[in-house]
Amino acid sequence: MIHDRPYMTQRSYHSGTASLLKWVLLINCVVFVLQNAFFVWFNSPILSNLFGLSPETLSQGFVWTLFTYAFLHGDLLHILFNMLIVYFIGQAVESLVGPKRFAIIYTTAALVGGLVWLLISMQRPSTELIGASAAALGLLTYFCCSQPNQPITVLLFFVLPLTIKPKWLALGLLAMELFGFLFYELPGRSAIANSAHLGGMLGGYLCFLAFQSGYSFSLFGSGTRISAPKWLQHRGKAPLSKQPFNVNVSSRQVLRTEVDRILDKINSKGFGALSNEEKKILEQAKDILK
Repeated sequence: MIHDRPYMTQRSYHSGTASLLKWVLLINCVVFVLQNAFFVWFNSPILSNLFGLSPETLSQGFVWTLFTYAFLHGDLLHILFNMLIVYFIGQAVESLVGPKRFAIIYTTAALVGGLVWLLISMQRPSTELIGASAAALGLLTYFCCSQPNQPITVLLFFVLPLTIKPKWLALGLLAMELFGFLFYELPGRSAIANSAHLGGMLGGYLCFLAFQSGYSFSLFGSGTRISAPKWLQHRGKAPLSKQPFNVNVSSRQVLRTEVDRILDKINSKGFGALSNEEKKILEQAKDILK
């Protein structure tokens, strides 16, 4: 039945892990294994040298490091902490916006985090930035902005369950990162890159504002759009062409057809891609087709 589908529930973001998220997790884990293999077997930090972000490597033309640093990690606790955040928050975000926008949020947060860190670290060329913390906090910030009042339960220190509204969680994290940046990173008292974390949060917030305003992130005009590789895209029904629609709610068959079209759109683009009118139709369908 229509009302049994995950798209029709208010907590649709609690559905299973989406495909692109699985690839992000897998790539991070594989790269971490390769990092350790090169270091243990060949005593070589070659991956960090080629793909880690630093003022020195960027000045040598390694522009790809603005993104690739987010797939490298220093130790087991580092990657474990980041991947737990990406996994739990990533499920929610990808279910809300779909895989394409998930990729945009993830990469934008990593890029902005790297740029902000570079601005702070230009006078320290020997320093290096690695880790997915900026991308993870960007995803978390996007979720908190898009679902500010939906109570969620988090594990404080991975032990104590805490139910809190996302908007307060985001503000608390922002305050903590600002404190760490001003009193630990800037004076050189800590190696934690709070500036990158703040940049990642800024990237997530900018994506939220862009999606809210309807910006499509098109490249080179309107002809090209950012999308996942074909081998990652959903291989279900072919996308339906966009057509104007008027639903006659008195006809169950017309309504069912229209709802199927909307559910196909959710499956391919995510719940966040729906217009207000399409959301209203789904609400009507829950009662009429139950």
